[in-house]
Amino acid sequence: MKEKGKSLEIKEIKEKFKEKNSLFKYMFSEKIIHRDIKLENFLVKYNNSNKNDYIIKLSDYGISKINSLQSNNFSGFKGTIETIAPEIILQKTKKYENSVDIFSLGIIYINYLIIWSIHLVIQKIFLF
Repeated sequence: MKEKGKSLEIKEIKEKFKEKNSLFKYMFSEKIIHRDIKLENFLVKYNNSNKNDYIIKLSDYGISKINSLQSNNFSGFKGTIETIAPEIILQKTKKYENSVDIFSLGIIYINYLIIWSIHLVIQKIFLF
C-alpha cells in the first residue's frame, strides 16, 4: 500500500483497519448489510494540517439492505465479483447476514497483507 510515494508501515496499516472495524461495528449494530464492500468504496479524508489524522468512510450503499426479522430475503446476484461472498454467488439461500460483509472485508485484508509482503521482499532484494 502506498501513500504519497512512500510505503505504509504495518503499524499504520493496523491503524487503518481499526478505523474500518469501528465502521463495521456500527453497521452491524444497525443491521446494515452493505453487500458491495471493495477498496474502491472506502473514502479517506485527511486533515490538511496533520496527515496522520484521517477519517475513513464507506460509500455506495446502493445495494445495501437493513436486515430485520420481517425482511431478510435478498434476491439476485449483487456485488463485485472479486470480493463477493460465496453464499451470494451460489445463491443457495436468499437469507444471509452481515457475514457476507465480513467475508468481503477479509478479502481486502488479505490483499493488503499480500501487497505489504511483496513490498518487503522487493526492499530486501533491491535495497540489500
